[in-house]
Amino acid sequence: MKMKIYAVRTTGIYCRPSCPARAPKPENVIIFDSTDAARKAGFRACKRCRPDGDTRAEEAVKRAIGFIDSHLDDDLPLARVAQAAGMSPTHFQRVFATATGVSPRMYVATRRSESLKSRLKRGDTVLDAAHNAGFSGQKQAYTHANGALGMSPGKYRRGGTGESIVYTIATTKLGKTLIATTERGIAAIGFGDKATSLVADLRAEFPKATIEEVNGSTERGAKTRLGAALRSVRARIAGRLGGDVKLDVSGSPFQRKVWQAIQNVRRGSTTTYAKLAKAIGRPTAVRAVASACGANKIALVIPCHRILRADGATGGYRWGNDRKTELLRNEVA
Repeated sequence: MKMKIYAVRTTGIYCRPSCPARAPKPENVIIFDSTDAARKAGFRACKRCRPDGDTRAEEAVKRAIGFIDSHLDDDLPLARVAQAAGMSPTHFQRVFATATGVSPRMYVATRRSESLKSRLKRGDTVLDAAHNAGFSGQKQAYTHANGALGMSPGKYRRGGTGESIVYTIATTKLGKTLIATTERGIAAIGFGDKATSLVADLRAEFPKATIEEVNGSTERGAKTRLGAALRSVRARIAGRLGGDVKLDVSGSPFQRKVWQAIQNVRRGSTTTYAKLAKAIGRPTAVRAVASACGANKIALVIPCHRILRADGATGGYRWGNDRKTELLRNEVA
């Protein structure tokens, strides 16, 4: 399992990004793509975070993931998965969470959600899709889908048929800006150089949904939501608060937990992926936190631009690092 490794010039040691040791000064940090690269550069492994890992534990996690993926339609209690991994349940729970950033239970839920989505997209009936994804029946699938899909399985199977999404595209200081809303709230905010690309991305997830650009005949409530959202976006780009807006966001339980924590990072402040992982109670889930940041579809309101790498670098940003840098500069100013 590859991960970024940071080394400290003053100590000659390389660590995991989630190492509990005192954070080094940014000017003393070097980032490596692997532990091998750090060792070849003359650094030695940290004895606290053990960045070289535990081969036995990694193999156990791989076995467990393979077992889960091939038995989604079965009952998967912790004891059964731990047995497949060759570990006691308690030890396995800790090892799995350390390696993946989520608990075995959350991983199973996420994989079932992914399976449900893929089966519905290819045209399976809701009953068949729910059964093969490991849900006990349609009721459980509908309950789960309310948060993970943002709509009922039936609507998702029909490509969003019956779901009404209204969007507007404005020109802001960050380029073309798309804001999309459902009757429940903002579903997407994104930036780009071309309006056509932004609209194509919006249509890709639900090709059969009713997706329309705001116009004279658009329902008044949708216009009001879009107007309020656009004002909020312009304010946030300028570094101001932007007010409260309702969201219609869907994702895995872990992603939603990360996105909620991101919203607690104050304007004008930043934090790191490692600190964010600690804030949600998953100090070793730095890579999973970074992935959740990358999956965020609602820029600014879920301010993932405030999350930086451990060395102080901007790290990635879905809408481009130049935009991330400008947003941070405006907020500090």
